[in-house]
Amino acid sequence: MFGGNKMKKNFKKRKINERNLSEWLKMIKKAALLEDKLFNPIREKRDDEIEVTQYLRPNGQKRKMYAKVGEDIAKKAEGLVLSAEMIPTGLIAIYARRRGDSEEKMRLAENGPGENSPTNRLIELINSFKENK
Repeated sequence: MFGGNKMKKNFKKRKINERNLSEWLKMIKKAALLEDKLFNPIREKRDDEIEVTQYLRPNGQKRKMYAKVGEDIAKKAEGLVLSAEMIPTGLIAIYARRRGDSEEKMRLAENGPGENSPTNRLIELINSFKENK
């Protein structure tokens, strides 16, 4: 009988732990949603920014983000569809195409500041469209 009672107690503890695990998972999901709202708030695009669709790893989930490029470049980018993703090598692939076109241009950038930063490569990519118009 003693072993039976001990087993019942362990089973009850396991149920509580499974319930706690479920509650923890719910809390983690809520925290992830809150983090997304804090770091990517829903807001209007400013005059010196352009909208870029970011494809997130590992499943390609889309996130709208804004890149600060200056008003003149933002005006040049009107009519372009811009997107970016981090490829497995750690580089950032930036894509651009004119709305309605299927041909896309691409630039690779290092993930971080500097001469080969994503923002600098994005500006270079936008300027390449205007040169070939």
